[in-house]
Amino acid sequence: MADLWTEQRREILSWLQRNASSLGELYEGSIKILFENDHFPGKFRFVAHAVREIINRLPDIIAGTRMERLDYVSRLDSLESLWNKFEFRLSDGLLVGSFDTKQEKSDRVEISIRLFMGIESLIKDHQKTREKPKDKTKRLFEAIAPQHEQLPASLIPVIKQWVDLSKWFVGVTHESCSEGGHIIDSDEFANKFKLFERTLWALLSNFYKSIEGLDEILEDTNS
Repeated sequence: MADLWTEQRREILSWLQRNASSLGELYEGSIKILFENDHFPGKFRFVAHAVREIINRLPDIIAGTRMERLDYVSRLDSLESLWNKFEFRLSDGLLVGSFDTKQEKSDRVEISIRLFMGIESLIKDHQKTREKPKDKTKRLFEAIAPQHEQLPASLIPVIKQWVDLSKWFVGVTHESCSEGGHIIDSDEFANKFKLFERTLWALLSNFYKSIEGLDEILEDTNS
């Protein structure tokens, strides 16, 4: 279909190819799967996974990585060493170890301050790396409109829309185990994808600097 690749889609693809080639491949593949092949098996799942990946990675590409990925294996290895040093062990799901036998009937256990601090440090770093979708999206929008010291109030509905889109596509990525599976309406999916494209295009073309693009998207959403 010659008219499938509109100017908007070509601009989105071009930007992604320049700045995140792997995401460009996902976007291009999504268009071909969704609109060029009516009988592509599992096409909604494939496209939903692609959209989720683009949404998840876009903030780090535009705004920069917030924090390096937490090395859980190394951190837990260190905790395991401390755990073993103080002779704690797990037996049949019950915690036993080198604590006073009087504590066996209590819901509290005394542990080394070093072990406690190691656990606390891991939990803190875990919280830092688990950035909430809304916060991650806010960081993306703030990077696109850096001239604003505070996020414009007009961006708040769009942030919610972007987060809601992400949740919707995540909900489609996994097949239901119930009888008959999860039935996806093709028209609804296509409309959600086009809304994703319009929002993405506004992001990448810096329309938010004038805020005009936001109003157009919100009007389309509410109509």
